[in-house]
Amino acid sequence: MQSDQRQWLFIAGPARSGTTLLASLLDGHPDALVWPFEWRYFAEFFNRIANDNQTAGSRPLLKEFTPILDRFVHDSFTTYYSSISTQGLVDHDAFSRALHENATGMLTGEGFLNAVFRGYEAGFTPEGQSPRYYALKCMTKGFDWRDKDLIERSKFIYLLRPAQTRYSSQRNKFIKKFHCGAVETQERCRRLFWEIKLAREVFEKYNGHPNFLFIELADIKAMPKEAMKKIADFLDMEFSDQLLAPTFLGKPFEGHFHDPKLNKGAILNTESKHTPLTSYEDLLVQRLASGEKNGPALLAAAARSLLMEIRKVYGPASLADHFRLAKIFLEYYRDALQYEKAVLSNMSFCENRVKFPHIVQFASDFNASDVPA
Repeated sequence: MQSDQRQWLFIAGPARSGTTLLASLLDGHPDALVWPFEWRYFAEFFNRIANDNQTAGSRPLLKEFTPILDRFVHDSFTTYYSSISTQGLVDHDAFSRALHENATGMLTGEGFLNAVFRGYEAGFTPEGQSPRYYALKCMTKGFDWRDKDLIERSKFIYLLRPAQTRYSSQRNKFIKKFHCGAVETQERCRRLFWEIKLAREVFEKYNGHPNFLFIELADIKAMPKEAMKKIADFLDMEFSDQLLAPTFLGKPFEGHFHDPKLNKGAILNTESKHTPLTSYEDLLVQRLASGEKNGPALLAAAARSLLMEIRKVYGPASLADHFRLAKIFLEYYRDALQYEKAVLSNMSFCENRVKFPHIVQFASDFNASDVPA
């Protein structure tokens, strides 16, 4: 990596697994320069622009990055229920100059990301400090798991949380944040199955790898000091109380619980209240998370659940909505069968776009909400 001994640190994990919390805990440590918000850089930025080629021209990359750079001149970043003033925190001009100096010619994905971090370091890092890690919260679906060389030269902290809880939390986000009705919620939830499968693949492949630390969100909540000491040891950095205080661009971070009353700027060992899953959803989530193979018993149970629960859970919906929901539930099952056969972590962006087009739609739906504006 061409970054003066900086090492990549990727904060990964599926959605709703605590990656934002961990990024905010690392944010205040002088050894880590943490990108201030989630960025699914490889899958949804570089590989899309490069059309899955190894390199892309600096001009289209810089053009696509300009709106992100310009966010640093706004007065505040908003992340879910927290709004943090950024006035005077980042030198936008220094960021831009350093970025353009380092982003020239044809660039690999790592090359352009390095140029971005050099710019961010020039515009944000206090004079005299020299971080050891460039840290990016990229999520499981945001990293290019085909890049074996980058994996061998990077560190990964991978957050774990039970699949049913993650699914239920993300589903609750659709209902509460986007005010979805029953049908729209289920259409969005269909897209979550891909991420459950991908998360299982990554865990099975890299559990035990020396560059990966898999850690339970529940451990960070229940025993924060012990968990953060374990992370500090893994990164060979000095433990300090800074690792227990969530910050965002160096400012206190209140959190982004969907229940605003829980946003207290601390590690909370609690859960927001979620809308219960139907047993049909629970069956599919459990099967994808465990790798359980399809069988007649599962199919029969899923069919019974489908028939019994559509009216129970979505009774107020119109008859037309019931038919749409039935179609979506059947598509759930079809998708689950497809995902079971595919090795998602070895697929390119283009292959995913062709085989699972709703995954690409998922990216376009949530880019705007995941990147503070």
